[in-house]
Amino acid sequence: MNGDERLERVRQSAAGLLYVRNRLAGELAALRDAAAGLEGARASARVAEIERVERELAEAQVDARQALAAVGAVHELLRVRERQQLRARAAQLSVTAEVARELSEDPLEAQFRALERG
Repeated sequence: MNGDERLERVRQSAAGLLYVRNRLAGELAALRDAAAGLEGARASARVAEIERVERELAEAQVDARQALAAVGAVHELLRVRERQQLRARAAQLSVTAEVARELSEDPLEAQFRALERG
């Protein structure tokens, strides 16, 4: 799997986790609204359900934060790799240009330059 595919997979996972987090937040809000007018046993059952959804939401929020951090980390890794590839290519082009210059020079001049360098 190349870097772009990996980044897309991590992005999709993060999007899924954000969806779950948002769905749970909406469910929690609806449960709280519904529980506002209840009394007695029904209110107790609703409170237990609210607490369950709050726990699930807390877990989903942690997962979503971690997923977003993973997206950023993969993105940064890809940028670093791209910069390294560009530097390597630039170095290669520099060497190629140096060899081309030396091949096009007068052989005696090239030998003199080599002696000056070394």
